[in-house]
Amino acid sequence: MRPHARLAAAFSAASAFVAPAVFALPASFVGASASAYFSDDAVSADLAAELVRGARQRVLVAGYASLSPKLAAALCDARRRGIAVRVVLDRSAPALRYSGAALLAETGVEVVFARRAGLIRAPFLVVDDAVATEVAARRAGLARAASGADAAALLPRADMRPGVHELNVFHDVPRLAQAYAQTFWRLYRVAAAER
Repeated sequence: MRPHARLAAAFSAASAFVAPAVFALPASFVGASASAYFSDDAVSADLAAELVRGARQRVLVAGYASLSPKLAAALCDARRRGIAVRVVLDRSAPALRYSGAALLAETGVEVVFARRAGLIRAPFLVVDDAVATEVAARRAGLARAASGADAAALLPRADMRPGVHELNVFHDVPRLAQAYAQTFWRLYRVAAAER
């Protein structure tokens, strides 16, 4: 073993005994899990619908211009099971033919429309203590480039076609879910006032 390798091994062993809390997660993240999915719209909609199907108390959805039929059906099923479901759809751009709003309204889901451009930056779902955020891959690349992390992210790539999305799912993180829920209710109030 080389001298610098011995030194590194000794330092690693000593630091584990001396300061284990330095490397520990904050208490609010102990037991939490996170997953990232890169896929086309159909797969991210399936994952979001699956998350909604597991809801026990609440589902808050914001930022989508339209909901996939699978996600809309999962939201309706959650409402029928007695889950509190609220939706804020982004109407700052021209609406698509199918938004899912009529189906949701038929089952008693409260839907409001945000008409102000830039009010909602990216779609997200809050399901109990889980949060799912969705970012279009092109937007994610632009964000990385703007932060200086990846200058090549500005260049068009094959995986940045319009239908590619990044879905980040965080489970068992109540404080993160609370922060997103507060954001949802702020968006909900603003959108409801624009009626």
